[in-house]
Amino acid sequence: MSGITPIVLSGKQYAGSRAGLDKDIVAWTFDRPHGGRSFSFTGLDAHSAWSLPGMRQMVVNGVLWTAGVELPIEGAKCLIEDSQLEKLLTPRTPKKPAPE
Repeated sequence: MSGITPIVLSGKQYAGSRAGLDKDIVAWTFDRPHGGRSFSFTGLDAHSAWSLPGMRQMVVNGVLWTAGVELPIEGAKCLIEDSQLEKLLTPRTPKKPAPE
């Protein structure tokens, strides 16, 4: 895990992790050996997570950090009204059951 900095660990137990951890790393940064930065996050599969201010701020700040933008100590703000957020989310429609 050289160059990797875990940011968020899942709350679920992960028995037998190759890294010897008891939880999954779901957000991390990577400083590339010859310069450059990467931010990865495996969450947000539930669109409702975008309504959480901390979740939005983590993603926005991760993207800005990757781009080399200097961030304030409290992080970049990413405020949005619920009504505006609702307009931006892709509607999810349930899949039709397969014919029998």
